[in-house]
Amino acid sequence: MLYDDAIKLLTKAIKYNPKNLDAYLERAYAYFELNKVDLALKDYKIAKKLYVNPPFLQGMGSNFDSLRFYVPHDRLDFAAGLIKGILKGSKEAAVDFIPSVLSSLRGMCNGLWAFVCSPKEVSEEVINTAYTLMDYISEHTSFDCLECVVPEIGELSRGWKKLSDHSKGKKMGFIIGKYGVEIFAPLGAIKGVTYVKKIKALKRANTMATLENCAVSSSKKSKILIEASNHSEIRTLIVEAAAKSNSILPSNSNVYLHVMQKKHAWSKIIEITGNDKIDFKKVVGFLEKYEIRNKKNIHKIFKTENGTVFKVTHKMEIEGYTVVADFDVVPNLKEYTLKNAYLETIR
Repeated sequence: MLYDDAIKLLTKAIKYNPKNLDAYLERAYAYFELNKVDLALKDYKIAKKLYVNPPFLQGMGSNFDSLRFYVPHDRLDFAAGLIKGILKGSKEAAVDFIPSVLSSLRGMCNGLWAFVCSPKEVSEEVINTAYTLMDYISEHTSFDCLECVVPEIGELSRGWKKLSDHSKGKKMGFIIGKYGVEIFAPLGAIKGVTYVKKIKALKRANTMATLENCAVSSSKKSKILIEASNHSEIRTLIVEAAAKSNSILPSNSNVYLHVMQKKHAWSKIIEITGNDKIDFKKVVGFLEKYEIRNKKNIHKIFKTENGTVFKVTHKMEIEGYTVVADFDVVPNLKEYTLKNAYLETIR
């Protein structure tokens, strides 16, 4: 969310290397999220000249070449499903739990291009990178690991080989529309360099598709900006409501799964039901009851190199236990969201 800081650093990167494609696209992404669309499109046009299509092969194979991208057998059917899924996921994000709308300010990573594209208009790069990423995940990642990121990814991975291209696209699109492309990023630490390249390729394709549609048509640009504004307004309303009621919001979509791990020992102090979402609400209620976010409970403050606060750890003694809670901070948005919470002292 530190888009202003990102733009400064990316501008330096571009100065050092004017042909740095990723720097232009990341800066375009940041400009879009700050509602500086004209600057985003200016960077996009430069990036488009530098872009080289990755090699795509049709079908799937057990001997997966990490340097290549595989495409669905029925491209149009997959694209139609992808659009339907994104639109459905976006609607759910508007009314569902806050992590759905915390992934970006204006929804760039949530597939905004789907609001203005027909299946025939969906870019080849979006289709192929989305298909390839999920195919790779289904082949190389344990279901338990996937469940820790977001349940829908685990469900899709389990059924991936049996689904039609339309169903694959629809389920993949739903995840993107609801959570955003970056929901796949946590797996990067587990899967290594090959996986990271694939998630970067999908993010790049998603960014280019959104900006391409803004560039080619004023009507499409208007529609995309309306959806971006809606995304931003919903997000702002939820965050403001939480601030007024002094309630705690999670910082991303898998916080409740992370917090409710057995090693965090909440069963020592809270009656656990076994339902992670219900139990997470109990934990949040517990933290709110004891006002753990009070300034007097600040244990450590983490800052970027330029001094911007990005995380704060709170500690306090409650009922004989040391309770620790980490919060992500976005100063310019006045956001303070829960990243992790656990019992440090077990007796």
